[in-house]
Amino acid sequence: MTKRHLEIFAEACRQMSFSKAAEALGTTQPAVSLAIKELEEHYGVPLFERMNRRVYITEAGRRLLHTAQEVLQGFQEAEDSLRRGRPFSLRVGANVTFGATRLAPLLRKFQALQPQTVLEAVVENSDRIEKKLLENQLDVGVVDNVSFSPHLKTRPLTRENMALLCAPDFDPQPRTLEELARLPLLLREEGSGTRRSVDRLFEEQGLSPHPFFESISSTALLEAAKAGLGVLILSESLAQQELEEKTLVRLEIPGVRFFRQYFCALHRQKALSPPLEAFLSLLQEQAAAKRGPR
Repeated sequence: MTKRHLEIFAEACRQMSFSKAAEALGTTQPAVSLAIKELEEHYGVPLFERMNRRVYITEAGRRLLHTAQEVLQGFQEAEDSLRRGRPFSLRVGANVTFGATRLAPLLRKFQALQPQTVLEAVVENSDRIEKKLLENQLDVGVVDNVSFSPHLKTRPLTRENMALLCAPDFDPQPRTLEELARLPLLLREEGSGTRRSVDRLFEEQGLSPHPFFESISSTALLEAAKAGLGVLILSESLAQQELEEKTLVRLEIPGVRFFRQYFCALHRQKALSPPLEAFLSLLQEQAAAKRGPR
């Protein structure tokens, strides 16, 4: 089996469509189908199930995907090591809250220290960042409160409190977590670290509230809260302007604290290039500064 077979297989898994994989790879659907068929014949197991013009990965396919990703990552790192005369590159991912509040100054500082490095950055929810790390589409990511894959290694960074926010005239104001669960809640989408943190606290108390309004956009959630549509649970750092302008106010429930923990994550087999080591050091410095003196 060749590297091309594994590239086609990995893209077919990513797209869950042979035609979309062909389009992404700049080839034809028959070529993709043939490569998958050759892999299945070589290993003697079906890698996909074909039903109703759709494909579904099998358990054998999932096992091969993990190996394929590691092999392809090895190829990429070998190519990088042979390009010593070319600039280093670094691909950084961050979850939405970190990306909105802390990423930009970190990238600026990194560029000042490593001007020769080709830097790329992306902001998505924690699930998407984790997936891109596993597929070697990112070198390092900042995520929060996720169920990490055993193929990733993580380092804790900072812990951040989240606030209960509502319009000044919102009524009724909850006095317990049970009362809060019965109110219209404004929450980030499933897959985000913020949502996982919120759901975890409710689940620990045997509660399963259904959100009234959920969005990937913090701005949309803030506007909904300002309109009096419900109680927003979000990192306070994203609502500083609204709190200063008093268009939103904090709610306090005795004994109830929502928080999120940030982690730095990278693949266990990721080679630590000089730019990656420098970025990891900056992350740790920023985390120490946020924690302050002990």
